[in-house]
Amino acid sequence: MKAPQRYDGKTMKRPFFVAVLLIVFAILLTQWSNSALLGLGIFGAGFVACYLSKEWKHRKEVMVLLIVASFFVCYTYWTLCCPYDLRAYNEQRVNVVFQVLSETEQRGKYAQTTVLVYGVQQKSETKMIRQKMLLRVYGEMTPMRPGDFYQAKMKIFEPRKAEEKGEFDYNLYLKSQRIYSIANVSSSEITKLSKGHLPFFIDKIIDIKSSIIENMRRFMPEEGLMIVRGIMWGDRMEEGQIKNDLTVVGAAHILSVSGLHVGFIYLLINFLLKRTKWDKKKQMLIVMAVLLMYAAMSAFAISVLRACMMFAILQMAKIRKKVYDPLSAISLAAIIVLLLNPLVLFTASFQLSFLSVAGIIFFVRVVNLQFGSLPRAVRSVVQTMTITICVQLCILPILLYHFAEISLISVFANVVIIPLTGAIVITAFFGMFFCFLPFMQPYFAFLTVQVYVLQVVAAKFASAKYAALTLSAMPLSMAVAFYICLFALFGYFPFQKIAVRRMVALSLALCAFGFVLQMVVG
Repeated sequence: MKAPQRYDGKTMKRPFFVAVLLIVFAILLTQWSNSALLGLGIFGAGFVACYLSKEWKHRKEVMVLLIVASFFVCYTYWTLCCPYDLRAYNEQRVNVVFQVLSETEQRGKYAQTTVLVYGVQQKSETKMIRQKMLLRVYGEMTPMRPGDFYQAKMKIFEPRKAEEKGEFDYNLYLKSQRIYSIANVSSSEITKLSKGHLPFFIDKIIDIKSSIIENMRRFMPEEGLMIVRGIMWGDRMEEGQIKNDLTVVGAAHILSVSGLHVGFIYLLINFLLKRTKWDKKKQMLIVMAVLLMYAAMSAFAISVLRACMMFAILQMAKIRKKVYDPLSAISLAAIIVLLLNPLVLFTASFQLSFLSVAGIIFFVRVVNLQFGSLPRAVRSVVQTMTITICVQLCILPILLYHFAEISLISVFANVVIIPLTGAIVITAFFGMFFCFLPFMQPYFAFLTVQVYVLQVVAAKFASAKYAALTLSAMPLSMAVAFYICLFALFGYFPFQKIAVRRMVALSLALCAFGFVLQMVVG
């Protein structure tokens, strides 16, 4: 294959891409060493070297990037070791005043929600605290409304840390949401104090979503509604046949809101707005307002934030008549998300969302160049399969690390399931605006049929022999070697240069050494 011309080796043309690579390295280094000294030492030495190299063309740009990386080293270390006030009450029962921040989710024996603690009372002493906490409520209860204030006596404890290598680190996962404590409480001990509101009308948007769900419930069976909720807003689904089938065929991503869903809504809104005579600025404001409301309904999932930011950059590029560069757009989106909390880098949602788009940006265009002469109908099917293959290749190490399972038929299944998902998203999106009308039964019957077809298709693909393959987790050194080979396969390394051949060979040798060392030590 020919080397792509757009993403060449002139990295300073894309400073955001270089910045995000340095930032990721800074966060990984800080978390691995559990110290800021190593990262600051490395980037500080690089800064001094750049300062002394006064004739280097990109000296100032690299110095700025090293300062940014040093900032993220300090920021990551502070987030990991943040001194939080609730630590003083670990393993104790105390009275807590809190505000509910999110919808209540049922998790088996208990219901779970995120709260913001305002005060803790122990004996006769009251301490004012402002900190997020995960609250688990046991027993039957009326769901607590986001924004309202409550008081309850509860036991506070620290989230469980990973004890073995490769084990899921729940403590780190909660820190990525700035949650450092968990509390258990009985529903009978919760007392409502007063009504309240969340910033930016988030509680009102959640109320609207709840009202939409209740109106949809009048027209749809509960199972179908749960699938629609999972597809539209990423609401948690209990383990069931449809969830298992979609996981086997490599399409479980449709049940967690992603850029795919935002893309369908974005295309729909753009299609409708192009029929109006409004100028592009008004159209952009309407698009972003709808997408932000949708993001609030889906609890500001990382993939939704990433997609919204990329579409915002696309809209601004159109208005200013600039060339839209998706690599710079996704890099800027990643920097903004990591600024919110650098520890989201270690979550599966961040890794899968950004690497999926990276696979499309880097690899899909290279493959599609080979099929430009095909008929349009055939080319559309081939392009869909190409996107699936490239995305699956790019996220393969992540899938093996987090889930230890890959689908062998996702390439074929997604050709059918993704268009079906698009139809469900568009139908449900329109249904959101008209579900309060009494004569919408035929419309939602049509939506129910679409959901049923999705269930049947997923079940048929999942019933195939060897639909999924379970493997062991891929070590980090092997993952790095995998990505080096992947970029080499798609022609990103000019192997005609001896220096490049030596660099790739050295990198693969270091990965092999790291793998052997890991096998010996661990």
